Amino acid sequence: MAEKQLISLFDDEYCTKYTILIASTLGRMKETRDSSFYENEHQLSEEERKEWELFHEKYDEWAITVVKRTGNALDPSTPKDAAEVKKFKSFSEAEKGECFVKCLLLLLISLEDYSSNSRQLLYLISKELNQPEEVPHKAEFITSSMLIETFEKIESNEKWYELSKSQQLRKRITMGLAGITGGALIGITGGLAAPFVVSGLGVLFAGLGLGTVVGASYLGAVITSAPMITALFGGFGAKMSMNQVHEISRGIRDFEFIPLDVSSNLSMTIGVAGWLESPQDAADTWYPLTFGDKSYYWGDLYALKFEVQAFVDLGKVISRILFTTGLGWVQDEVLKRTILAPLSAALWPLGLLRIGNILGNSWRVVFNLSIKAGEALANGLCMRAQGKRPVTLIGFSLGSRTIFECLLKLADRGEIGIVENVILMGTPASTDPKLWRKMRSVVSGRFVNVYSKNDYVLQLVYKTNSIQAHAAGLEPIAVNSSCVENFNVGDLIEGHLQYRWLLPKILKERLGYSHISDKMIDELQIQEKTFEQSQRELFNEDTKEQEVIFDASETSE
Repeated sequence: MAEKQLISLFDDEYCTKYTILIASTLGRMKETRDSSFYENEHQLSEEERKEWELFHEKYDEWAITVVKRTGNALDPSTPKDAAEVKKFKSFSEAEKGECFVKCLLLLLISLEDYSSNSRQLLYLISKELNQPEEVPHKAEFITSSMLIETFEKIESNEKWYELSKSQQLRKRITMGLAGITGGALIGITGGLAAPFVVSGLGVLFAGLGLGTVVGASYLGAVITSAPMITALFGGFGAKMSMNQVHEISRGIRDFEFIPLDVSSNLSMTIGVAGWLESPQDAADTWYPLTFGDKSYYWGDLYALKFEVQAFVDLGKVISRILFTTGLGWVQDEVLKRTILAPLSAALWPLGLLRIGNILGNSWRVVFNLSIKAGEALANGLCMRAQGKRPVTLIGFSLGSRTIFECLLKLADRGEIGIVENVILMGTPASTDPKLWRKMRSVVSGRFVNVYSKNDYVLQLVYKTNSIQAHAAGLEPIAVNSSCVENFNVGDLIEGHLQYRWLLPKILKERLGYSHISDKMIDELQIQEKTFEQSQRELFNEDTKEQEVIFDASETSE
């Protein structure tokens, strides 16, 4: 088998060590997810128990597949190549760890579904082996480039592509990979894909002095199959095109995944904005994440847009409240009543209620559209529009509400291997722990709630429209930290619009995504000031009229 030839470089001690490491990490991953979304199994309702059992079934199915694949590769009884073992023993511990992380990546890809669970396993093991965070990131980047080049070479020769579709030939190729070297690989593929495979693996294992046999045998059939590579990358964006998503977004206008920084990486990120200043903002909001020499950490970056005009209209209403001089009293009035006297909105001044109702009209429209878009997003992910690779979801305001709804739908379907990380900011959604635990079941990595008690716009919407008693964007979620990470940004966020400008700053300085560009954070601060000035000029042309319409002295008594 391919694994036997491959693993010949690891001695018995390290075969056993890495086998135990994989098993223990799989156990910790399950325990963390298990305890985080259901803290006490005996208190589960019937519906929750079914969800819990579905998670176990899906997780165990994936874990068994991983154990079988890696177990065969790390079988200590496999005959060893003395020269390869000697070479491996000469490595430092750091080099041995790096070598194993890269080999594990190739093994996980060979499962033909690089799921969010698989990626989480890779990164946890890399951390356990004290590898710098750039090691798995760069390994993914190099491997994806190699696969793309291989695919392009296969596709460029119609004859080879037709042959690769033959299951019989693929079987022969897979078996032949067991003992190939660079020269044998050229013989098997007729020289069509081999140069890219050889050079790509050479880059991946650069500095370790290992032959191309390592990577070629680990990737197995994936390296010789154009259809498999296509499925992994979601048709290289084709499945995320407007035509392909039309079926999943019926009843929602402008539903589209906008490519921002796409080079067919082994992971991807989708950003969802919560309000728009202009139609271009659906994409422009997320461009700051594309800057910096480590922007590839986000994988392929897309922005999700939908119902653009409704989001633009909402942005204008919020700006009117925030930047009209005659309405400067609103913030103090809202915070005074929600912090010092969190009573019924019926006791609020009539002027405040009027403003809340004006905002509420636009808010309710977009709120309902966001829920519909969340279901459409879930449908797209389940159809593997993104390919067979993990997804990170980031959103703020009503964009977070879209992601919130998406996660609930994924949980209903037991899709535990699609979403890796989720970051929600200023979310207008329930703080019910049961819902957040349910969503946690389909998030393999980080699940973050960013909130601000000083977000008086969100306070105003919730109090005057009686949507819910509590909002995730205003307070922490009452669950343990392994379930949801809560971050209070009340010192940064006062008005709801600020999330758009402070998103990269929050990601870097509060959530620890250190690869985000400092230059871009500074540039956004300048853009925010320019935006605020333009909005004040726009909404203060008739200040006196605004003061008359919304007189703070009016009360409901």
